Amino acid sequence: MRSIFPYPFLAAFCLALWAPARAAAPDDQLWASVAADVRLASRFNLEIEQQLRLKEQISTFKNTFTEVSLAYRFSSSFSASGNYRYIIYPDKRRRRASLSGRYKLRLDRFSLGYRLKLQRETEAGETPEDQVRNRLTLGYQLTSGLSSYFETELFHQDDEDEYVYRKYRLTWGLRKKLTKVHTLKGFIRYQEEVNINDPARALIWGARYQISL
Repeated sequence: MRSIFPYPFLAAFCLALWAPARAAAPDDQLWASVAADVRLASRFNLEIEQQLRLKEQISTFKNTFTEVSLAYRFSSSFSASGNYRYIIYPDKRRRRASLSGRYKLRLDRFSLGYRLKLQRETEAGETPEDQVRNRLTLGYQLTSGLSSYFETELFHQDDEDEYVYRKYRLTWGLRKKLTKVHTLKGFIRYQEEVNINDPARALIWGARYQISL
């Protein structure tokens, strides 16, 4: 029997997206990236990613970044990583360092994942920005090599020694394993700032190609 499970995923994403998006037209953006994931040892992985982001209805350069991540797998379910990102904007350069912990549970075709990320972003002459990010992912294996997923992520920013809720993201996507080493992911994401005046909203179309060695 043909699976219909991805359609409730998509319906839930559209329903969650509809209410905030109708308040003001979001900015259409495109995020495209390539990444190489290299297994260094039985439990260590090194990943290098390059991403390009376009904004203002996919007409203007927003930024590009290079990120290097080193991950350690404690078990098949739990891993931790350290990440460094160098970000180039048209008028500035920023650096981001972060620590992440991930847990993933698999139940037949379903998967449930949680990620906690602590990050600090810096810019010359500016006060560092510290954030805590919580992401929950629900996945479903459609066929061999093809899966669908829905994510929600909350951002809390340090504001005078108090972490304040600042942004959320909703994401629906598909992940396709093309070959043993090549993977392609496509997604649509809505993000919105909260608890500030004139919050920014964005509808993001994304694609990611990864090679695993």
